[in-house]
Amino acid sequence: MLSAKDKIRIKNEEFFREEIKKSLTPPKSALRKTLDFFNTSLGSWILTSLLVGAVTFTYNYFTDRNQKIKEKEASVQKINSELESRFFQFDSLLRSLEDMKSQNDQATDASGGFEFGNSRLMQTFIQTGIYDTWIVFKNGRQNEFLSIQYPEFKDRSIISLLGELIEKTDSEKEKTELNEIRKYIIKDLLFNTKESRSMYPTKEQITIVKNNLQENIIKDRWAIRD
Repeated sequence: MLSAKDKIRIKNEEFFREEIKKSLTPPKSALRKTLDFFNTSLGSWILTSLLVGAVTFTYNYFTDRNQKIKEKEASVQKINSELESRFFQFDSLLRSLEDMKSQNDQATDASGGFEFGNSRLMQTFIQTGIYDTWIVFKNGRQNEFLSIQYPEFKDRSIISLLGELIEKTDSEKEKTELNEIRKYIIKDLLFNTKESRSMYPTKEQITIVKNNLQENIIKDRWAIRD
């Protein structure tokens, strides 16, 4: 049985050895302490939760981003389709009127205008006048001239649709081109002569309006060709 003196001696020796061991062992770095912590049960749980959260956030971020890109592309396509439809409808009326004038250049009705064809639409178009008909197309008010392709664009003007298209276009070059078209329409330069705004424009004036539409508005963006 150890005496009290021996017990104290042994305890002091153990303490001394422990102190020597500590002095010879370099202190743990912050990284080592962190790694040791994550090797514990609590640390492993926290690390797993962080990884799952990061993966979920990244997935949701890119999913939401891709969805917004798809919605934006779909919206741009619809606006382009609506604009193309309106330009095509007005272009078709101009071409029909141009053909009628070519075939019957001298014929007039009692008001001094064109002889009416069999088409009730063309009769109304001639009676309304090409400039006032263009205003209908420009303002987007659906009637017998204008057929709106998408219900949500009812009562939306061409200028308004072009403004939204500019906002949703990423290319600076396209923004510039669309802005030029929008300004051209706002300034009413499609009808750049007094004669073209008259109730009974000549075939030459109709051709000028048609060419203005093709060269300064439709350009290469919308699919209407001679």
